[in-house]
Amino acid sequence: MIYIQSSDVEPAEIIEGYISNYPVEYPRFEVLKREPVQVNGRQGEKLVYKNSATNDYLLVGPDYVSSVVVFSKDNKTYIVSSSEVLVDAYYSHVEPAMNVVVGSLRIKGNLMGS
Repeated sequence: MIYIQSSDVEPAEIIEGYISNYPVEYPRFEVLKREPVQVNGRQGEKLVYKNSATNDYLLVGPDYVSSVVVFSKDNKTYIVSSSEVLVDAYYSHVEPAMNVVVGSLRIKGNLMGS
């Protein structure tokens, strides 16, 4: 699944929140990719990460991969995130779907100030 949310928090703070908060609950959290992306003609940032089961200190369990894209428009931050899925499913299904969503996403302008 792909989720789209909005927030008043700056995009960089959201990405940093993932990087600093996830390792608390997911000790094997790892950033796989952090890169700039274009969304709706604006500069955004994409974070691809993997983790394992909650509090999985000793067990060698499966890794789950997910991604989040954040960008701002009209003083609002938009967050596009994917469900966490097994590695193969991420690269074969989720990443291509995220690319389509991010590439086709259009945020309408603020009608009040236009």
